[in-house]
Amino acid sequence: MPKFVSHLFTSGQSEQCNLSIQADLNGFYFYISDSITGKCYAFNKYTYTACDYNALDHEIHNLFQQEPLLTQRYKNCFCLFVSNKSILIPSSLFHPNHLRTYLEFVVPFDELDEIHYKSLPAFDAVNVFTIPGPLANIIHRHQARAVFFNQHIPLIHLLSKQQPHNAILLHVSHAQASFAVYAEGRFVLSNTFSAETFTDALYYLGYILKQWKLYPENTTVYLSGIVSNDDATLLQRYYPNIQNLYHNEIAGISGRSAGMEFQLLPLLSVCE
Repeated sequence: MPKFVSHLFTSGQSEQCNLSIQADLNGFYFYISDSITGKCYAFNKYTYTACDYNALDHEIHNLFQQEPLLTQRYKNCFCLFVSNKSILIPSSLFHPNHLRTYLEFVVPFDELDEIHYKSLPAFDAVNVFTIPGPLANIIHRHQARAVFFNQHIPLIHLLSKQQPHNAILLHVSHAQASFAVYAEGRFVLSNTFSAETFTDALYYLGYILKQWKLYPENTTVYLSGIVSNDDATLLQRYYPNIQNLYHNEIAGISGRSAGMEFQLLPLLSVCE
């Protein structure tokens, strides 16, 4: 994926811009935009030589030191970490003293995990999630204004913007498939499953349809993330109502697949 930097962007503008970051095993993404107009000034994706989170700290630290666009100070810094260590809690049941208890109920908890939470007032819920502590420390060291998100926050926001009746949003990332679901006009589910292949993601999609008694012919399936043309074609065999979600400005610069892969980053400033 080619790096893009607008000729209109200068280092003196960074204090009026948002820096949005996404970190997962598929790569390190960043996206720079005007904090008022939302205009895209730059984006890029780096792949790693390491293959697990424990080995990424050194690479990401070097990246912040060596990439000139990441050494500048920005008005806001939003960091998205893709992980299945996330849970939605109804606001009426939420208490900040119980964060670890919520997570341990559904996922293993690592002692180095750093717990964060974000309120979702429109859905009367709170998203509780973790960020690997060493990664959070590196990002805060270089971007002191960083705030963190789990992928479910922009996914829920993205799906709600479609004003769906029956709809499923499937976001594919490294070995994971994340879903947000509306049934009969109500938000009913947000979850991430391990998915080594796209076929695994299709299995969970079918399971969700069955669980909520949704039918392919009257359910829209929205796709974002890392989705090949072959994967999209496979999905269309079984689900006639498919829509690819992508960021128009990025897609216009680097193609539709890049627009789908960067889809969540421009949403972070709206979700804050």
